[in-house]
Formats: sequence, C-alpha cells, structure tokens
Amino acid sequence: MQILWYPAAGVFRGDWKGLLPGWAEPPNSLALFFQDTGVDLITFGPEAEQAKDEARERFIAEALKVSRRLQRRGYRSTVFDPIDGLPVRVRDNDVDPPRFWSTQNWSDIRAARLVSGFAVEAVGGCHVVVHPQYGRRVYIGSLVCSALYIELIDLVGQKSSYASGLAYASQIQAVSAGS
Repeated sequence: MQILWYPAAGVFRGDWKGLLPGWAEPPNSLALFFQDTGVDLITFGPEAEQAKDEARERFIAEALKVSRRLQRRGYRSTVFDPIDGLPVRVRDNDVDPPRFWSTQNWSDIRAARLVSGFAVEAVGGCHVVVHPQYGRRVYIGSLVCSALYIELIDLVGQKSSYASGLAYASQIQAVSAGS
C-alpha cells in the first residue's frame, strides 16, 4: 500500500461543510492510499469485485490506524468510505457527527485527479485511476486531516509510531511503502 500526502488547498472549495459538518475549518492535508489489486479494475466480474472488496477492507483498517494516530496527536482526521464517499467512524467517542449527517459525498477519483496528476479513465458510469506503477489495478481511498502539510512532513521525519513505515520523499511528498 502506498500513501501519498498532499496539501488540501484547492481540493475543498465551498463543499467541505457538507462533507465534514463537525469541522470548523476545511482540512489542511489529504492522504491518498493506493493499492495494487492484481486485477485490472476496468474489467467487470467476480474477480474484480472480490479484489475491490478486499482492498476496501485493507484501506479502511490502515486508514483508521493512521487517523487514530493523528487524533492522538491532537489533529482532526476523517476517513472516507470509497464505496459511498461518506465518513467512516474512527471510534465510538468520535467528536465528529455520525456519517449520515454528511450532506455530500467525497470522491476519491476527483481528489486523485486534482492532486496526483494520475490519468483517469472512464468506464461505463465509473472512473478508474491509472497509477504509474500499478496501472488500472489500483484501488484508492482517502483520509483528510487538520494537520498542516509541513507538520506531517515533520511527523514523518521522526522515528515515532506515526512515522513507522513512512519515509519522506523528494518533491515534498510523504510516501508509505508498507504492506
């Protein structure tokens, strides 16, 4: 799984309040999680659906770990479900309102198109990101947080529990090359 961090400026226009009704300010940073599914996601069928289901489960598990670490450091963080674009509850005592309070849906594809520069292909009524390494076998998910991008770079550079598996890459992108 690869995690690329980006400043969120320009991703959120006036639509962030509908996505994140409990947030007083728009998110400062965006993480895109990319997984190689081993299956070309432009195809339809049981194999592709199973690969997407498994990738979604892995994404949510990993993104919730990252989100909890950020929250323990005092940052606000939200993970979006790739299926419906609604926030995933991070923990039972979460300060954010329940997911059904969101009046808008997040689009991982839109976010990837805006910040990553990766190609996007239309397939029927869906879109598939074309990752430079994984091609169309990529499954993506998103996390947003209140930490400033520069603060994330500092966190990534430290040998903390948050930084495990993360490395600072050139061109000011934090990349996780973990499992």
